[in-house]
Amino acid sequence: MARSEKDDPWEKCYSTVENYDDDLCSGWRDEVDKLLIFAGLFSATVTSFLLESYGRLSEDPSD
Repeated sequence: MARSEKDDPWEKCYSTVENYDDDLCSGWRDEVDKLLIFAGLFSATVTSFLLESYGRLSEDPSD
């Protein structure tokens, strides 16, 4: 009595877990993409403020 692959419980389990993993990994990938964009924009903003304030630095007159 041969079973088809559709009726195999392990195949059903595998397909269910695979769909869950694909959705989970897709969500993580989107989240990492957004975090990288935020980090790049934040770094550019901090760098512009740093460069602007660096020119205003002067030596401490009390030394």
